Amino acid sequence: MLPKRLLAIILFATLAAMHAGALRAQHLYLGARVGADLGTETDGVGSFEIGNGYYYGQHKIDPGASRFMELGFIGGFELDYRLSHFALSGSVLYDQKGVGLIYNYTTEASPTPIARDTDDITLNYLEIPLLVKWNPNATNAGLFLFAGPSFGFLLSGHHPIIRNESGNSKELFQSDPPSISAIAGLGFSVDLSSRATLFFDAAYAMGLTNDSFGQVGLGYSGEVLYSAKSQDIRVAAGILFPLN
Repeated sequence: MLPKRLLAIILFATLAAMHAGALRAQHLYLGARVGADLGTETDGVGSFEIGNGYYYGQHKIDPGASRFMELGFIGGFELDYRLSHFALSGSVLYDQKGVGLIYNYTTEASPTPIARDTDDITLNYLEIPLLVKWNPNATNAGLFLFAGPSFGFLLSGHHPIIRNESGNSKELFQSDPPSISAIAGLGFSVDLSSRATLFFDAAYAMGLTNDSFGQVGLGYSGEVLYSAKSQDIRVAAGILFPLN
């Protein structure tokens, strides 16, 4: 796996190349996209430490049914630089990720679960995908494929189990940003009479980095609570307008 520093260099080099391409504005398209993110986290999320032995001893996580997918919002701006069959695409997105957890409640006298509860971990990211698109028709319309890296920076996050003195869930922090994912997907675009392009696409994003999350606030502030990789399916629609 490439180190984060090298991937950051690739990120800025790609942005610089797209900026240089702005001199040929006839190839630039700017627009917006909006959609849904159906995501989860790997099982590292189930191994967080609470620091309370009694609580941890009484509330067990069932490894066979510990996680489920969470539905969130994804949307933002997109800039495409088109060259025949290919296009370089950069986006700045607000992405709601997270995971649902299922807890089995036990007692010392009864290891068999006596109750079950569900909770959500919410992770709101600033996401910057840098993608290469390929269209077999060398036009703005029709089927297209895309792939590339995405860099995520945690804006806010809450863990439902960790509470402050007021009973509210405490904020999480990202201990080693950025989060890095690999994205691949396909879409379909339609040329409008206004020269704008309407598109629909779907993609799978697989986390490449094992991201660590810690707690903000009193008590266990700064302690890493869990470490996990994100996995999500993204479906979106959008529109792009030529800049010339």
